[in-house]
Parts: sequence; structure tokens; C-alpha cells
Amino acid sequence: MMAAAAIVAGTALVSCEKAPELSGSWTCAPQHLNNVNGAFTASTIDVLNFSNGTQGNKSGSVVISSMISAQQTVSGTPDLIEPYQETVAATASINGSWSYREDDDDEVDIILDFSTLKVNVDPAGVAFSQNYITGREQPQLDSLTASAVSRWQQSLYEVLKPYYSKYVRLDDIEVKNGIMRTEVNDVDLTFTREAEQ
Repeated sequence: MMAAAAIVAGTALVSCEKAPELSGSWTCAPQHLNNVNGAFTASTIDVLNFSNGTQGNKSGSVVISSMISAQQTVSGTPDLIEPYQETVAATASINGSWSYREDDDDEVDIILDFSTLKVNVDPAGVAFSQNYITGREQPQLDSLTASAVSRWQQSLYEVLKPYYSKYVRLDDIEVKNGIMRTEVNDVDLTFTREAEQ
């Protein structure tokens, strides 16, 4: 019995030693952000920032942040009958914790705290495509921008809740030469480790 226990313990130790080191920031190539209300195209660049906890590289905290770009055709406003196109640049983030699955050195579970989900639409990141928009007086433009910011924040907040849920499980993790390959929600993704400042 003691010999068997020693073998099990030794196997677990080897498994932990083989677990890829995740600490640091990892950036993914742009992904489509689907189902944004009214948007005909939207994409996001996600960054996963892992920090190790008290158990070394087996678990810790994680912050997922996103840089979002989207475009939407708007049918018009009471004082602007013709439709126009809006583009927006936004950021979002959510906090959570991560841990390797027990007795598995290439699968990670992530628990997200959705109360920490934040979406920021910078008014300076909102643009209008029609030339006649630029001829409007500044108070009118400010009103149009404020309306767009509010609309985009609500739309992105609603779509990001299910979007971030896909990150609750990272399967088949491989880390080599600053590249992390993993399967997320049955889709293969590649992340690049950001250089430390």
C-alpha cells in the first residue's frame, strides 16, 4: 500500500512539473464577435493575463481583456432622416480564477466573476461615416456621440457575457517558444506571450 501511494504521489509530481507555465499576458489573433445588436461586423482581440497563486503554476487569478472594433448602420434620428454608419472602438475586461484540472497537465478550468465585467466605450472612439455629419454643429455631434456610446455599451455588455463564457475551459494546452495553442469551446486558438516590460 505504501509503495502504491508513493507511485501515485510521484506520478502527480511529474504531472505538475510538466504543466505549461501560464503566468504572463497572452494575446490572441482577432476573433469575430457575433450577435452584437445591430452591428454588421464586430471583432475583438483578447488578452489573457494569468497570475500564479500560492500553489505556484497550478492555479491563480486571471484577467481577460478585449479590444473591440464594430460597425453599425443607423437608420437615422428625428433631425437626421438619412441613415449613417457608426464605428466604435471599445475595451472590456472581466476577472476570474484559474486552475489546472486535477491529475491533468494540459487542461485548465477558469471561473469568471461576471460582477466584474466592465465595458468602456470612449466617446473619442466613436466615428460617423457620412460626410454631412461633419458639417453639423458641435452640440448636435456631442448629442449624437452620447447616444451612440450608451447604445454600444449596452449592446456589447449583453453579448460579452456569453462570449466570455467560452473561456471557462482551456483544453489541450501546449506552450512552446512563446506561443500557446489551446482548444476553446471546440475551436483551436493560438496566443502569443507578450514581452515583460
